[in-house]
Amino acid sequence: MKINIDIKNKKGNLDVDAERLIEKGMDQHERTWKDKFNTKHNAKKEIMELKHKQNIENKEQDLKKKTFVQEIFDEINNKKQIELEEKRKIEEEKIRIEEERRKKEEEQQIRLQKDRKRLGTFLLVLGLIITIIGFGFGEPESGLQMIGSIGFIACIAGFVLLVKKDKKK
Repeated sequence: MKINIDIKNKKGNLDVDAERLIEKGMDQHERTWKDKFNTKHNAKKEIMELKHKQNIENKEQDLKKKTFVQEIFDEINNKKQIELEEKRKIEEEKIRIEEERRKKEEEQQIRLQKDRKRLGTFLLVLGLIITIIGFGFGEPESGLQMIGSIGFIACIAGFVLLVKKDKKK
């Protein structure tokens, strides 16, 4: 491009090389277009990389949260299992103690029945012997008949002890 301006003569010349100007403008436009494209493309790449990194970090954090929550649930379940096991042991101990108490009561009842039968047999035999002696050898005016009556009462008491049944059965 050439510009010649002559102020005194009021003349001016303008030589323009249009082809060179167009090429120069296109080159500048291409460079700016390429720079803008590369800038946008690079920015998109960086944004995609950052999003990918964030997604990976979010997944890792979610996994950590899930494992943390799972650990809490596992701990709660373990505590519940321990509590249930302790309750089960306590219940088993109560049942065992109750069974031992029941066995002792049964043994005591059996012993009581045996003792009652022995006492009943003893009273029956003793009462029969006293009754036979009192009524068999005693005269009506002697006190032996009174002893025979006492023997008869002992005989009845022994018979009642032998015949009596338990109410708890």
